[in-house]
Amino acid sequence: MNYPTSLALAFSLVAVGCGSDRTTKPGSDMGLVIGGDEDASVVGDAAMAPEDLTGADLTGADLSLFGNADLAGTGGPPLSNVSIATSINGSCVIEKTQHLPKCWGYNAQGQLGIGSTAQRGDGTLGMGDALPYVNLGALRTATAISMREQHACVILDTGAVKCWGYNSYGQLGVGTTDTLGDSLNEVGNFPVVDLGAGRTALAIGVGDRFSCAILDDHTVKCWGDATYGKIANATSHGSSGATMGAGLPAISLGTGRTATALAVGYEHACVILDDGNVKCWGHNNDGRLGLGDIADRGLGSTMGDTLLPVALGAHSAKAIAAGAHHTCAILEDGSMRCWGYNNVGQLGIEDRATRGTAAGEMGTALPAVKLGTSRTAKAIALGSYNTCALLDDHSVKCWGGDSYGALGLPGVTQVGGDFMSMGDKLAAIDLGAGTRVPAGLSVGDDGHVCVVFDDGAVKCWGYNAYGHLGLGDKTSRGVNAGELGMSLPFVKLTGP
Repeated sequence: MNYPTSLALAFSLVAVGCGSDRTTKPGSDMGLVIGGDEDASVVGDAAMAPEDLTGADLTGADLSLFGNADLAGTGGPPLSNVSIATSINGSCVIEKTQHLPKCWGYNAQGQLGIGSTAQRGDGTLGMGDALPYVNLGALRTATAISMREQHACVILDTGAVKCWGYNSYGQLGVGTTDTLGDSLNEVGNFPVVDLGAGRTALAIGVGDRFSCAILDDHTVKCWGDATYGKIANATSHGSSGATMGAGLPAISLGTGRTATALAVGYEHACVILDDGNVKCWGHNNDGRLGLGDIADRGLGSTMGDTLLPVALGAHSAKAIAAGAHHTCAILEDGSMRCWGYNNVGQLGIEDRATRGTAAGEMGTALPAVKLGTSRTAKAIALGSYNTCALLDDHSVKCWGGDSYGALGLPGVTQVGGDFMSMGDKLAAIDLGAGTRVPAGLSVGDDGHVCVVFDDGAVKCWGYNAYGHLGLGDKTSRGVNAGELGMSLPFVKLTGP
């Protein structure tokens, strides 16, 4: 992200110019280097199948959504029967009529799953009926999807998992390191992920060269790259059949503990446990694990009962979301708390001080995000340096930093890090959707946001160099006045 040099809080940034290839990578020890063409991520969370919603109290909801936002609360807005996900330069949605994924944006590794490496959404090739569905195999459909820049995974109607895209560390979980999705019908013809005998998935999330799932017995398994402890295993898994199935151990979450919700960030993962506590593991150079230090977790004796829960005060968690360098949770009272890196106000607590790296910064010392008078959060989604929430009044608010319009506040590149910048002072995004009601959202790592409405319609705004807004061009939206609201087209998913 190309931020202005006049930030109130100086920070180290590997600079990339506006319109560059943006090829520097996130996840460095500086915690500030921006995602690019090899390793970037949606910084998203988990996609949950509708069969089990234990970790996200969704009374009365019609749900197969989740995508890269996590939902919480009772009542609230109706939820679309659509799962949506975004990456650094791509977007996917499970289209409502066929229950199959459609993906658009960057595609050099076949991460769109359409049997080629051609980009979609930038005007080179068509959207609508001209955009192929991902072929998942004969008679198969999908209930949930999660993606990163280089790979994506879905939960099938059977509860099995299929993944496609780049596969250097076995992150597709099919026992090879071959890229899948760049040849015709390749995704449909390849086997599902071996999760173990009789096991199916309730939730799926993908990070930088790794993937995680909550299984039907509420255990968690992760596979792919083992760097930083992000799969809670000393060695990478997934590049050979012997390392999957019975060869892939469930993650130790503590004595008697199981998982009810999952969030997967760029290089870390978090779960909500059956007792309402949150545990996180993986890379922690910026406090994103919320443990009061910067030590990584996930290897050796750092898991199980040794891994402490995140201190969140008096309330337990009901939804969780993970970004590149920060993490947020919705608590049972509807309040929202965020921790980790905070250089441009992405924690939404009206300062720019990182939280979670030292003792005394979490628990009751961690401020709640000010969402507005009487407002609570229903869904949250995180990017590298921005955060978005779907509120109980059906509005969407975003904060943090962005130079390409992802905040949905034309002319504003930062918000949330200054006194009196949140709450009622922070305007809701003009979605111009008429009677349509926002039902879920997803935030891409490099500055774009997509919202899915209750009828399955999709709108996206922000950075658009690869056509990942799905609007048939490469023009970013949200930077200037007049680009949002009724002027922002819906993504054409079907039709000529």
